[in-house]
Amino acid sequence: AVGLPPPLARAAADVGGSAADAQALAARCRGDDPAGASDVACLAVLQPTVWSQATTGHNTEGYDFDGVGFVAALDDVNWFNHSETSAHDVVISDSAGPGVLSSLWIGGETPPRQTRLLIEVDGKTFVDVALKDHCGSRKLSDAFLYCVGTVHDGCHCVTSLPFEARARVLLKQKSAQQKMYHEVIVNRWTPAGAVDNAAAALMRDVWSTAPTAAAPSPPGTAGVLERNTAAMKAAVADFKRIKGGAASGNGPAAFPIVAVVNSDQWADAALQARLQAAVPFASRAEALAAAPSPAPADSLIPVDGRLRVVAMRGAGVIRMLRFVARGKKTYKELESVHIEGYWDGGDGSGAPQLDVGLGSMSMLSRSDSKMQTKGMYTWTKVGSLDTEVRLFLPIPFEESAEIYVSVRRTPRCTTCAAPKCAAVAVSADVAPPYPLGSRVGHMFYRHLPSRSLLEVTNRSTLVLDSAETDGAGHVVGFVVAGSQSERFKDTCAYRLTCERLPEGMGGNPMTYEGDSIVHVDGMRAPVMRGSGVEDFVTQTHGFRVENTLLRGCSRFQRDWNKVLQTRFRAFRYLSPQALFRFRSGALFTVDHGDGHCGWLNRAVAQVDFIVAHYARGFVVGASDGATVAQRHVAGQGLKDEEVCDTVTFGDDGNADAHGYATTGPAVPLEVAGFYYRELEQPMRCSADFPLTREPVLAPEMGHGWIVAGRSSFAVSVDATCAAVVLQRRFDAAYPHQGARVYVDGELAGVWLDAGANSFFRMDNSQFVLPPRLTRGKTSLALEFESIGTTAPPGAAGSDSCAQYSRDANLGACVQANLPVQWTREYSDGYDGRVVPAPRAHWTELGYTVKCMRRA
Repeated sequence: AVGLPPPLARAAADVGGSAADAQALAARCRGDDPAGASDVACLAVLQPTVWSQATTGHNTEGYDFDGVGFVAALDDVNWFNHSETSAHDVVISDSAGPGVLSSLWIGGETPPRQTRLLIEVDGKTFVDVALKDHCGSRKLSDAFLYCVGTVHDGCHCVTSLPFEARARVLLKQKSAQQKMYHEVIVNRWTPAGAVDNAAAALMRDVWSTAPTAAAPSPPGTAGVLERNTAAMKAAVADFKRIKGGAASGNGPAAFPIVAVVNSDQWADAALQARLQAAVPFASRAEALAAAPSPAPADSLIPVDGRLRVVAMRGAGVIRMLRFVARGKKTYKELESVHIEGYWDGGDGSGAPQLDVGLGSMSMLSRSDSKMQTKGMYTWTKVGSLDTEVRLFLPIPFEESAEIYVSVRRTPRCTTCAAPKCAAVAVSADVAPPYPLGSRVGHMFYRHLPSRSLLEVTNRSTLVLDSAETDGAGHVVGFVVAGSQSERFKDTCAYRLTCERLPEGMGGNPMTYEGDSIVHVDGMRAPVMRGSGVEDFVTQTHGFRVENTLLRGCSRFQRDWNKVLQTRFRAFRYLSPQALFRFRSGALFTVDHGDGHCGWLNRAVAQVDFIVAHYARGFVVGASDGATVAQRHVAGQGLKDEEVCDTVTFGDDGNADAHGYATTGPAVPLEVAGFYYRELEQPMRCSADFPLTREPVLAPEMGHGWIVAGRSSFAVSVDATCAAVVLQRRFDAAYPHQGARVYVDGELAGVWLDAGANSFFRMDNSQFVLPPRLTRGKTSLALEFESIGTTAPPGAAGSDSCAQYSRDANLGACVQANLPVQWTREYSDGYDGRVVPAPRAHWTELGYTVKCMRRA
């Protein structure tokens, strides 16, 4: 292999843009510009001041078998079979702004004609359509950029609806017996400074506890949606073009290629100079023709051999990786070809950030070649003589990029024959660096080893564990593959259970339907509480073979009575504005799933994951002579936030030392509970229904306040903080808690935690304060004003304000201020309806104040 040439010096003007360009890119990618929803270049841009919120149809009691209580609407939680028969309205997402509604998925039983989907943005109804029409073949609303229909008249839609103060998603006139799942992803960000008068008036209108008409836009200004109509139409056109496979397969326009790198030809000085000068070619064809060899040359790699095929020095962005494997068409053949990519020397341990078999990257099934051919981030073509695989995830690098190809014996495959040598052609399309001053992350695309899942009920499978020291980043998506081939009757763990199987089911099958759970920023409560892997990647009520831009499944086969042939490969990617973002680490797990008292998911199976995410970021052009690795070691590119203060309550608390005080009604709160899934729940079978569980661990104690008026206290911060993050611990049994947040007397925004959970009462959430209100200060005076009901804490409200009445839902009467009461499902006392729509008061069990080192 040819040694890497030395990097060329580059001036700031050669980096690809100014600081203003970097700020414009960041705004576009966070959601200010709806066209960013289709701009794949946004995937690499880190957004530490943006945080993700997801509401799903997960079971609030923590069961990971999806047939139990799976309509977790914000005002209709813990639902299974309603005792009432009338149709009713439910809210499935409610968020405070500013932010962007970026993804919507609804599935379940076929909705009746009267069920309507409503989306409210800043007090205005922007979408009002029959759910059957929305998810059918009729013209989509202008609010949606790309939609794919699913089973049971459901659909998954990419959207990009920015909002200033509030966004809600509702189902109107949902049938009382209708079983629905949903997933709504919202990304919020903090304004640069204090909320101005017009925005404050809008917030007051849309968060008023009294019934109001649709809130008008601030005088003299157009609404957010009106200002972005043209950008939304452009994004719709982009998604149509991407779906058709035009150009490179992604992005709002052909990206500016400065070189096509084939093998080690990067040593050519002319190509180096062109990259450093950041002068793009007019087309990919022109760039390819300018290379010393117009087509990628084949590299012959022996078994157990390893060859470097791409080596670059300097700064740039790989916008497409292309691999062509000659004579290899099946998953097993391609999986023996292993790809390793090192950006700026690899991760903190020197390991490659790209570490995956070509078979897994191709998305092919283990047993055949059925899978997608065109996707937003991957593209596969199986020809008669070779297989071509393309990866479109942008790969920024500041100093170097190297790619190696090796031929390995297929791991964990006892039936696979020894691989043959491989002829592989590799090329990388390279674009100029991101604008000077942009904060971008390294791209990670890694294959996690298969693991046996025998007898792991209630145990989660690790998908991603991004360390706190890797700093800010985001999850783009994952690929999951499962396989089981033994006679499941022979491996049944509980013979008695096998004999009790329903008629026609002769064994112990795997369903692979555990819930997907995402934790971020060290919070014990997850930001994503999924309703099942099959919902996250493909469909409702099981996997379905399909092929779309952002989700799909290559194969799912089950034979109940013969040798079980349950094999599948499925994927889910998120659009550029629907990413799961984090600032200080992320933990992504998938439950194993349990099901009907042990007769499901007891057999031996293997599950593989490939996770795509960005982390370990750097600022483009800010090296000052130090390498990316040296900056990471010095702490400049690693940990993004650290704790600078805490406020605690109770006998051992420090609230008094912080000057904690309340104005208006407030009562002490003492609660015993658990965080979501932090509870061992042993199954107990019963004759009537097999799913009953009881807590066996001691609950965690929390002390604090229920605040009907205002609470205030002072905290210490570092004057050098780029931004300050507040993390609240609260009692989730009080529904839909919200408060206006003030910093030194200035309004910083509305903090809302919609929904409720009285089974797992302990919860966390976070709020990023506007940097202008905190920069340069060593202390902050914080104040929280409840926007909940006017009833005193613990009061039932007015006599005319029944819990589920129309007046209560509209806020037209004095609503109750009580915690929801959990009732065991399938018990005599369970009526299916335990979370009312009105907002309760603000609860405080403690605060953690974090300093963000770089915004």
